[in-house]
Amino acid sequence: MVEFFNAHRDIIAQSIGFIAMGCMIVSYQSKKHKTIILLLIISTTFWSLHFLVLGSLTAFFVNILSVFRLIVYYFHDIGKKWASYKAIPWIFGIASTFASNFTWAGPSDILVVIAAILFTYANWQQNVRRLKYVSIPGAMLWLIYNVVNGSIAGVINEILVLISISIYLIRTREKAVDKLTE
Repeated sequence: MVEFFNAHRDIIAQSIGFIAMGCMIVSYQSKKHKTIILLLIISTTFWSLHFLVLGSLTAFFVNILSVFRLIVYYFHDIGKKWASYKAIPWIFGIASTFASNFTWAGPSDILVVIAAILFTYANWQQNVRRLKYVSIPGAMLWLIYNVVNGSIAGVINEILVLISISIYLIRTREKAVDKLTE
C-alpha cells in the first residue's frame, strides 16, 4: 500500500486538489454567506489533504486552521454569541503566523501565511461583495505559492477562483450601485 501511495503520490494529491477546487468554485458563485462558509469548510478540508500529500506542511497547517476558523464563522452566522467575539479574526491570524514558525520550508511559505490572514478577514465580513474583494489578493498569493510548489490543481483553482469572483462582482454590480444610490 505504501509503495502504491508513493508511486502515485502526485496523482493522488492533484485529484484531491481538483475535488477541493470544485467545492471552492461553487462557493464563489453562491450568494448567501452561510452557504459560502459551508462550501469553504468542505473545500478547505480537501485542500489540507492535498497539501499534506504534496508535502507542503505550512499550507497543510494553515488550511487546517482555516477549517476551524470557517467552523467558528459558520457559528457566527447562525448567531452563536461565543463565535461573535471581535478578537476571533486576530486569533486565527496570529495562529497562522505562529504555526508557520514550526513548518517553515522556504520563502514561499510567507505567501500562504499572508493569504490566510487576508481570507481570515474576508470570511469575517458579512457583506458578500466585500468578502469577494478581499479574497482577490489572497487568491493571487495562493496562485503564486501553487506555481512555486507544484500544485497543478491549486494553480487552476486560483485562476478559476479569480475568474469566478470577477463574474460575481460584474453580475451583481448593478444591484450594488442601486443600493448605494438609494
